[in-house]
Order: sequence, then C-alpha cells, then structure tokens
Amino acid sequence: RQVAFIDKQHLDSSLFIVGSVEDKELLATGDEVYVSYPDKQVPKVGERFSIYAPDRRVDHPAGGKTVGSYVRVLGDLQIVSVKEGKRARARITGATSEIERGSRVGPLQRQFRSVPPTRNEVDLQATIIAMLTADQLIGHGEVVFLDVGKKSGVKAGNRLYVVRRGDAFAARTTPEKMVG
Repeated sequence: RQVAFIDKQHLDSSLFIVGSVEDKELLATGDEVYVSYPDKQVPKVGERFSIYAPDRRVDHPAGGKTVGSYVRVLGDLQIVSVKEGKRARARITGATSEIERGSRVGPLQRQFRSVPPTRNEVDLQATIIAMLTADQLIGHGEVVFLDVGKKSGVKAGNRLYVVRRGDAFAARTTPEKMVG
C-alpha cells in the first residue's frame, strides 16, 4: 500500500476523475478518463499526476486545526487533451489499487532524493505534523512533515535538530498502590 501526505491547501484544490470513456465501474491502466479541474488550475497536455484517495485527516498537534491528510496512492495518469472551461481527458498510466470516479488527482512527490547540506539562514522552531510511517518513534532516515516551509525561510538541504518534549507514552491503566 502506498501512503503519502498532502497538505490541506493542495487537498482542497485537487482535480477529480468525474467520468470514463468506457462504461466501467472500476478503472485501470490504459483506461481514458475525464478530469474536472478548478478554473485557475487548467492542466497542460502531457502533464502527469498521481491519483489518490484521502485516508486519514491530520490535525496539528498543538491546536487541532486540520493541516492535511494521509492519502492512499491509487495510480498515475497523463493528460491527453484539455478543453478550457470543460473537462480534461487523461489516460491512466499505472494503477496500484482500484480507481473509481471521484478519485482525486494532483501532483504528489513519490520519490525523495538526498540533497547536499545548506547553511540555515533562519533560527526557528517547528512542529512535526506528520510522517510517512505509522510508527510512534521517529528515527534516522524517516520522512517527516513540518508546519513551516519556504515562507518561514527553510530551504532544501537545511539540517534541523529534533527535540522531544515530555513523555509520549500514554499509560492505559493507573498503577495500583503497592501493598506491603
């Protein structure tokens, strides 16, 4: 199962699969589909996008405000024609799961690359809001998402220290008093 994280802004501006050339319920590799898009976000012929479905909402740990969602990646498509003000036509180029009408479409970075270290220009604090694994512990090599970005002065290659505050362990039962 392929899982990704998408922020609320990009989730809210997703394109959608709204129909198919063929009368099929489940769509697969090679099928041509119709994609709706927001007025100011017209896709270009040849562009490639990921197809995904929201899975679990992610709320900011410090305030509860929704910051995005984990999504299940269902496949990929490529735009083959666009009629402005109407629908785009696309071909599904790969499927990893069942694809249906209503599936979301958008740019998702699915491969990560190492970048050389870059000197930090700002001193700031951030909160980890999501990570790609379901583990509770974060270790070396994990992919995490922060509540800061370019607008805060963070650049690709900046190195950050992760500092843990408090005890993340939530006891399920209250220990009983020792009886001597």
